[in-house]
Amino acid sequence: TTTGARPDAKLLYVVSLGGGDTTGADERAHVSTSEWTVSTAGRFRAIEALSKLAEVLCGRGGGAAGAAAKALEAQVVRLMASNRATWRLTGAHLLSRWLAAIPPGSPKPALEAPGARLGEILAATNPAYPSAPSPVGYLELAKVVERVKTEAAGLLRAAASAGVAPTGEVPSPAADGFGAEHAGTLSAAIPKGPAAVESARSQLLASAAYLHSEQTRLHSGVLAAAASAAVAFGALPAKLNPFIQPLMNAIKRERDELLQTRAADALAGLIKLCVGRTPSPVGKIAGNVCALACADRAETPNALVEADAPSECGAKEVLSDMSELSDAAVARRGAEATLRALSSAFGASVFTSAPKLWELMAGSLTAAGAAPQAVVDGLQILKVLGPVAHADVRASVLELLPVAFDKATAAGSSTALQTTAARAIAALALAAPSDVVPSLLERIVPALENAGEADDA
Repeated sequence: TTTGARPDAKLLYVVSLGGGDTTGADERAHVSTSEWTVSTAGRFRAIEALSKLAEVLCGRGGGAAGAAAKALEAQVVRLMASNRATWRLTGAHLLSRWLAAIPPGSPKPALEAPGARLGEILAATNPAYPSAPSPVGYLELAKVVERVKTEAAGLLRAAASAGVAPTGEVPSPAADGFGAEHAGTLSAAIPKGPAAVESARSQLLASAAYLHSEQTRLHSGVLAAAASAAVAFGALPAKLNPFIQPLMNAIKRERDELLQTRAADALAGLIKLCVGRTPSPVGKIAGNVCALACADRAETPNALVEADAPSECGAKEVLSDMSELSDAAVARRGAEATLRALSSAFGASVFTSAPKLWELMAGSLTAAGAAPQAVVDGLQILKVLGPVAHADVRASVLELLPVAFDKATAAGSSTALQTTAARAIAALALAAPSDVVPSLLERIVPALENAGEADDA
């Protein structure tokens, strides 16, 4: 810098749009900082900058600006045509943000070549063959593939040395496209043998399982990014599964929070585009999202099971879970991000455009004889949606506050219901203290006085 002062260590890195690595990281940066997380954050900053540039270039028409826009479009296609998952993901997100940066009502560029490439990516659903019909996999996993091939050949050698003959035809480890599935087929064709054979088999199956897991993780991220870009075009085909499934998978399983949030925004955009379609998937998608938001028992307790005091062992488990979220917690985080994105996308019409949300949130709270778990789930949805509700529907949401209070203080109410209701009320009070706190005190103070009189008696 011109002043000679060093910027914050977390900012001292250089991000390559096409690469998966981060270079130039300052040695003072925290060891716990995830390289992938840092590169994701930096990559998205670069994507935002390029999308703004693309918007300006497209708006200036021909000449040098038009040529620059064409060059950027070609770069997007090049990234999405790469055999690297990170390049494809970057290209798809750049395309998505480029389209999103164009003001509403303004014509969007045709971008025919990137659009065609998106279709090719979304059509290749097998994570082992992301460039089908080509057998080439993602280059990030080339070394893992070679290891699986080497260990498969090692199992064949161990079996031959022990005199164990395959029971059928086995795939050749040297063949193009040999991967996790072929390794499983090869292993199944070799009968049980001595220790050397079984050791080689265990090693091969472990490597094959890791390869399959990483292939699925990378390709799921690419498919979600491609689906997000397709949604950004603003028009959807008749069949929606190629878009809905990758986005829902990211909502449920994506552990990178930035990527998961992008998928949540895209899913909300897809739902908005689907309003008015016949048949409409809006209700089903909204219901599935709400189910995920309520499925984490660490956050939404079971209404029929009384919570026990945490044991010493349980406390240790909670501390260890802070560094790595459970699968249910990851899915809940994605679902909550989607609910907030829906509120932002629809504004005042969120409950009329997606009535399933109001049904699942308020229906169980206001209906007589509702199932206890439905009430707890409704309170959980209220906790997420209530604080971000549009000002025009806030009054309707706040009408649920007395209902939540009464549910929590009713005789015989479960610990799960009391806990969830308290969290929902606290979230509403934090979001709109001037609207919530006075009415809340009007209910709390008499309840406390009545409780004191009962104790005196």
